[in-house]
Amino acid sequence: MLKTVEGMYQDGQIQLSELPEGVSDRAQVLVTFLQPGSLDPAKLQQLIDQLETIAGIQQGLEAVEAGQTRPLEEVEESLSDSGTDRFANRLRSLRTKIVASGEPLLNQTTLGQELASRRGGAELDE
Repeated sequence: MLKTVEGMYQDGQIQLSELPEGVSDRAQVLVTFLQPGSLDPAKLQQLIDQLETIAGIQQGLEAVEAGQTRPLEEVEESLSDSGTDRFANRLRSLRTKIVASGEPLLNQTTLGQELASRRGGAELDE
């Protein structure tokens, strides 16, 4: 699982702005230091959203490879039922924009290639 939380480093300690849910008290972390004020809050939230989206895509690929998939309608229904309508609507909106642009939707192979290119050429485990 990948969870991104904003925090502040001060006096040799990292203070998180929120406690991450579902993370054990001995979780491995990676820390990235930013210059104070180098990212406005909106850009920082956008970066966090992108990191979590990449993590979600990776989990989805792992589920596909393990044969743990469900029909799209069932996934949409569960997203709506769990109170994440905003996320489901965002996914639908993004899909609509991609289709309208004429850009082909990614399949598992092209999604892996896209992720690899965004990671500087690092390939996904196959």
